[in-house]
Parts: sequence; C-alpha cells; structure tokens
Amino acid sequence: AGLPGQPPGGRRMVGQEPAARDGIEQDLPASQMLFMRGVMVVSGLSIILGVFGRLTPKRLRPNRPSFFALSAVFWSLGSDAFYEAIQLADFAILNAVLLLGPLVSLVMARLLLGEHITRLQQLGILIAFGGVLFCVIPSIEGTQGALLLGIGLAVCRMLANSTGRVIGRYLAQRETIEVYMIYANLFS
Repeated sequence: AGLPGQPPGGRRMVGQEPAARDGIEQDLPASQMLFMRGVMVVSGLSIILGVFGRLTPKRLRPNRPSFFALSAVFWSLGSDAFYEAIQLADFAILNAVLLLGPLVSLVMARLLLGEHITRLQQLGILIAFGGVLFCVIPSIEGTQGALLLGIGLAVCRMLANSTGRVIGRYLAQRETIEVYMIYANLFS
C-alpha cells in the first residue's frame, strides 16, 4: 500500500502533483495555509534563536510594534484586492501591472526613506514602466468596466504591497534581527 494517488511500487506518476495540490487547496483555504506557514516559521525561528541564546526579552522587544501591524494591514488589503482582481481581468494583464511593484517600492524608498537611486536605476524604472504600458494599453481598448476595475484593483494591490515592503525596509533598519524575523512573520 502506498500513499493515495500513488501506484503500487511507490513511484509517483508525472502530472499528479497539481491534482494533489488542488485537493489540498480545496480542503484548506489560503488563509489557513498562510496561518499555518506563519506558525511553523515562528516556531522554527524560536527554536533556532533559542538554541543560540538570542530569545531574550531585551532582544524581542519591538521599538515600533504599530509599524508591524500597519505592514500587515497593507498586506491584507493587497491580498484582498488581488483576489478580487483575478476574477475580473486576465492574469497576464494583472501580472504586468504587479511587476511594477519593485519599481514602485524603489521610488517609495527614495521618497520616504531617502535612499539613493542611481541614473541607471532611474532609466530601468522608465523602461520597465513603458514596457508595462506597452503590454496593458492594447488590452484596455474597447473593453468593459470589469477589466478596468480588475486593473485598478491590481494597481491597489501593487501599491499596498510596495508600501508594506517599504515599511519592512524601515523596520529592518531599526529593529533587532530577532524582532524583525519573528514579528514580520507573526503579523503577516
């Protein structure tokens, strides 16, 4: 007897992984899987940090706990916007919009954290932004409002996640590594 979905002899057949994954996704909602991931990561980090004597109250006291909560709010808003957007627009269009996220994070880090952006990075931002426009604009012509709403929600997700990344960068520069690793996973 082997595992369910496994032929006798114990060899897995090619192509069965997606079916198994789909079964898991139907049995466990994404929110529960993310919660379990957070519990496992925090538990693992606690064990590792405990072994090395780094789980002390002084090292685990956050300087800015509200920023962790704010980052989690942006992450949640971005996730909700994406779940709605994926129902309204083609994933290829949404993906093009979402790929602007790191570029927006870079610009936000410059504006909010004062980080330096080189000329080459600025040129890269312009080229990437132009590429996304090149991909998305032809898809918008003559379409219904649902697609536009989906693209708008994708933009909201991209902005929310970029804001969360910039907050995370701010916290990574100002908190102990123990606080950042545990609280970032706890709140997400």
